[in-house]
Amino acid sequence: MLTVNEENAQRRRVDLIISAILAVCVTLTAWLLIGGTTIKWRVPLAYDGDAILHLLLINRLGDGNGYFNNTAIGFPFGSLFYDFPGSDGLSLAALWLLRNLSGSSAFSFNFYYLFGFPAAAVSAYWVLRAQSLTRLSSLVAATLFAFAPFHFLRLGHLYYTWYFGIPIFIWYGARISQATTVVWQSKWFTARRLGHAAILFLISSLGVYYAFFGCIVIGLSAIFGAFKLHSIRPLQHAAIAGAIVAAAVFANLAPNFSFYIEHGRNDAVAARAASESELYGLKITQLLLPQRAHRSTHLREITTRYSNTFPLINENSVSSLGLVAGIGFVLLLGFSLVGSRGPSTRFSTLHLYAFLTTSLVLIATIGGFSALFAQFVSDLIRAWNRVSIYIAFFSIAAIAYALDFLRKWSAGAAIALSVALMALGIWDQSPPTNRSYLQQVQQSYLADKTYLAQIESITAPNAAIYQLPYMRFPESGPLEKLTDYDLAKPYLHSKNLRWSFGTIAGREGDAFFYALSLEPIEVQFEVIRHLGFAGLYLNRGGFADNGVLIEEKIRKLTPARPLLNGKGQIAFYAIADLPSPPLEELSASAQSLLKKFALSVENGKVIVGEISPWEIDFRRTLATQVREANGLQLPERWGRWSRGESVKLRLKHELPRKFSITLNVMAFGPNIGKPAMLQIGSILKPFAAQDHLENVTLEFELEQPTDIISIKVPYAVSPASLGSYQDARVIGLGFKEITITPH
Repeated sequence: MLTVNEENAQRRRVDLIISAILAVCVTLTAWLLIGGTTIKWRVPLAYDGDAILHLLLINRLGDGNGYFNNTAIGFPFGSLFYDFPGSDGLSLAALWLLRNLSGSSAFSFNFYYLFGFPAAAVSAYWVLRAQSLTRLSSLVAATLFAFAPFHFLRLGHLYYTWYFGIPIFIWYGARISQATTVVWQSKWFTARRLGHAAILFLISSLGVYYAFFGCIVIGLSAIFGAFKLHSIRPLQHAAIAGAIVAAAVFANLAPNFSFYIEHGRNDAVAARAASESELYGLKITQLLLPQRAHRSTHLREITTRYSNTFPLINENSVSSLGLVAGIGFVLLLGFSLVGSRGPSTRFSTLHLYAFLTTSLVLIATIGGFSALFAQFVSDLIRAWNRVSIYIAFFSIAAIAYALDFLRKWSAGAAIALSVALMALGIWDQSPPTNRSYLQQVQQSYLADKTYLAQIESITAPNAAIYQLPYMRFPESGPLEKLTDYDLAKPYLHSKNLRWSFGTIAGREGDAFFYALSLEPIEVQFEVIRHLGFAGLYLNRGGFADNGVLIEEKIRKLTPARPLLNGKGQIAFYAIADLPSPPLEELSASAQSLLKKFALSVENGKVIVGEISPWEIDFRRTLATQVREANGLQLPERWGRWSRGESVKLRLKHELPRKFSITLNVMAFGPNIGKPAMLQIGSILKPFAAQDHLENVTLEFELEQPTDIISIKVPYAVSPASLGSYQDARVIGLGFKEITITPH
């Protein structure tokens, strides 16, 4: 007769075998659903939108030019990625390994995505088994969780497809509600405790959203347990677990924070507004509707009609639970109304799941508590719809509990229903295999690869290529026919070229290329040849006239005939043979631009100098230009609006005793033509701004040194209050530049 320990060991061996079989079966099924033999492993499964951004990031991990500051793009400034923080250390480590082993960003992308299916299945299986569910129910639920619609519809947002940490967060929540975790012990450094801390640390490195939602689950579980047990012990357990998660997130963000300390935070990147928590919030209707890419035309049309008719449709359209999980979701909402007696009732965990589901819906739904969080705590978490994958696990687990309950009445019926639900769920939750789309992706990707090989064959190694049209990076939005990251495609295929696209928005490089793009193409040519650019890569899709007008001018500047890609939408001009004029022979406009951004050339190398502290460009992040800035809205392409009744700038250096200050300023609404007050030291001077940007120059002679510039707005008002626009920002004056000229 086996002892208890031997029985437990035997059960674990059986579960290991089952989970291994599960992993293999889920991997094969996922491979077939994604495309099967149509897949080319060194061609990405997606080649548009945010998928290009993720391919770019993977490439940065292995191209030898740096991840956080990549020198192959954004030339000559480089491409900083410190300004785009994320808690994705585990994903980055895995992709770094894949990229360096395979030498292919596309292979790394595909493998990472496919691995997410078995990882989610195995994780869910073990967590459900730990909740005393039977093997069959756990197997069904784990499979359905791995094939959640979220997994297929989030392909472009690659990191979110690694959601296998979610069941583990939920397992910790369940243990915390019972005050049975090992994270709270009298001995601080036991092996088990350190092991659990390491697990929490790792799963908190799978994205800040999953870590944040995991903390919410842990906190809510502790509250549930505290009331149930009439004890504060669950809260103590949660505090330790939450501290570990927070430490992991901060560790992931350490490089970003270190950079901010030295260079200031860039408010032009990942800028979020509290109102966006409503825009990207969860919608219960979308949880229950069929997924937008459903196999059934009729069901797909239901969701399409809703999306075309109702407001606030965006990425939250990927939050569908599917039919089976949808039933589980409704069961949990009903179950949350049923009271639970005592700490050890049969359905204690199910009651917890019902409580967590209801709570997450109340928090994340549009008009829910998330809006209060965004308003009063932080607006950095905006896409609350992403909590749907947590709700999916709870909902599918509810179905597993229902199957086990049925099994007590009729084992045969439970088995038959389990098989039927698994088949129905996979059919319902997965989109039809779109081989024609895969083939289009492959043709486009391979055509670009061939085209870039042609460019490299006529261009010297390490040559710099200037790209048009100008597009900011990241999150630029579409431009004519171009999407956000289309200009990143050549970097994905080139081996030894440097590209102008990719300087981070808000920093000096982005401001330079934007200012350069506003100059006539003749001036642009002067500047890029002076800086040593050897080629011009022009995507005609970014121009309203398909590039006809600008290419007419280009042909007058270079005898080089363009090398066109297969579709004729991209033209490459080799300009290395054109003369590289010295600075003194450049036009006044070209010299002024180079001087403003402190760019020079020494021995054929571009030198990026320090920009004058007396020129403040409100289109860029102010963190690198001034010591402190208050009373300003986030930057727009033209500049910034004031926020509230006053603007205050603390400069990096004390102002000269005698100087003139020129404001490139405009006014909104009732502020037009009204006197605003500029105060420097004890001196106040009025000025009036019009409804368009224009220069206003004032003379100052200070009695006492100061580094502070203050501006009083005549009448701070929101456009919404005037009925002009649906814009609730309180604005008054708009600033493009401030220039200080010492006398």
